[in-house]
Amino acid sequence: MAMECPHCGTVNSAMSGRCLRCGGDLSAPPRRPSAARSPASRMSVGNAATSADPARLHRSVGIGLSVLSSVFLVLTYLGIAPILRVDTVAPVIAYAPAAIAVALWGVALLILRPRVPGRPPGWSVEQFWSAPEMGGKVVSIWFLLEGGGIIAAVGYFLTGEPTSAIAMGLMNAAYWLCGPDRF
Repeated sequence: MAMECPHCGTVNSAMSGRCLRCGGDLSAPPRRPSAARSPASRMSVGNAATSADPARLHRSVGIGLSVLSSVFLVLTYLGIAPILRVDTVAPVIAYAPAAIAVALWGVALLILRPRVPGRPPGWSVEQFWSAPEMGGKVVSIWFLLEGGGIIAAVGYFLTGEPTSAIAMGLMNAAYWLCGPDRF
């Protein structure tokens, strides 16, 4: 038998004591009437098409970032890259993407990461991620880390400078270390 959350209207299993979407107590009185919500806005826990899967999103984006970085490393190893030849401009072009990548790393991990609340004791990873406010905050961190990795990878592809390669490796490592189970 299904049970509707009195706080957000999400349909939950009758066996769970807390809502899988908002984490609210299923036996508590409602904060607002659920009749005011349209049936289309209610989310069923059993419906995989409407539930978010942050682990799959993180894995897919991370694989793309790792593949791009690997392809650029292989192209440089094979002598196909760097695209730009060694001159006075190439080091500047290599340092700029590396600096941008490190700046994005700093924003993501030093400014945005502390703003993500920790998982409450007793909550599973699924319960934490079903809270609507979590996704946007953490995806912003992933977006910045992935963007910095791509910018550093392109800098390495263009110039072949090790500075960009180091920044690319830093961004890849930071991205994978900020997985859904780390929050």
